Amino acid sequence: MSSKVRQHFLPIILFLFVAATYIHNLSRGVYGGDTGDFIAASTVMGVAHPPGYPLFTLFGFLLTRIDIFTPAFMVGLIAALSSAISVVIFYLISLKLVKSKLISFISSLFLAF
Repeated sequence: MSSKVRQHFLPIILFLFVAATYIHNLSRGVYGGDTGDFIAASTVMGVAHPPGYPLFTLFGFLLTRIDIFTPAFMVGLIAALSSAISVVIFYLISLKLVKSKLISFISSLFLAF
């Protein structure tokens, strides 16, 4: 393996593991809270309650055009993938700070779960 591949191996594995776990546990339907409001706003490209979350609504609108799963699942996919990305970003920042792959990896898993 080249050094570039080895350098990115752990963050990619971390992203795939966290994303797969989050996506596996996504709700296929509408549940309580503001979920219905966000799904409806994303489906019709409307405005959710203030502040409106324009980027979330835009991504939701684009994903709900893909007619594979329910709109609730597709909008929930935004949160699952962005959360997995944030765990990887946390790993990379903590790796710069503590210089230990093991500690960074474990602390990222603590953040994720």
